[in-house]
Amino acid sequence: MPNTGPARLRPGVETVFSHTPVLVTELLAFIKQNQTTGAPHFLDCTFGGGGHSRALLESDPAARVTALDRDPAAQLRAAALAAEFPGRLDFHDLPFSRIDELTETGYAAAVFDLGVSSFQLDEAERGFSFRQAAPADMRLDPRAGLPAAQFLEQASRDELVAAVRDAGEEPRWRRVV
Repeated sequence: MPNTGPARLRPGVETVFSHTPVLVTELLAFIKQNQTTGAPHFLDCTFGGGGHSRALLESDPAARVTALDRDPAAQLRAAALAAEFPGRLDFHDLPFSRIDELTETGYAAAVFDLGVSSFQLDEAERGFSFRQAAPADMRLDPRAGLPAAQFLEQASRDELVAAVRDAGEEPRWRRVV
């Protein structure tokens, strides 16, 4: 199991975190089974806590990873991992929807670990948690868009229906709206 070591999640705050990525054993087995010759270059489209990137870098001393994430906190975790693997991790502050902006091609494999990360759920100020009191923000990238609380205050009924019924796939959407 990959060890993710210490990282700075916020400037000036050192936090030790442990992240076990989903399906990492299966990912590494797939890569081993389909490995080509030469130094593999992987694409991690949802860096998050860096668990998949770490596992890929540890799997082969010649491996390189290009990683993306829209969450600014992921940049800090990526910097810590890049320091452990000098010259082997290239991080881009991008959502995977902008993957076409990358100039490199020919990746050995691409990884997408979709969804909200435990880091986002555990930090109350991110506004995802149901366990801790905090303003509802719920943005994967807090630099863009409206916080959830502001959206709820300003949204029309049609926008709420689209959010709850369509995006949220809530079967009791009428009651929620």
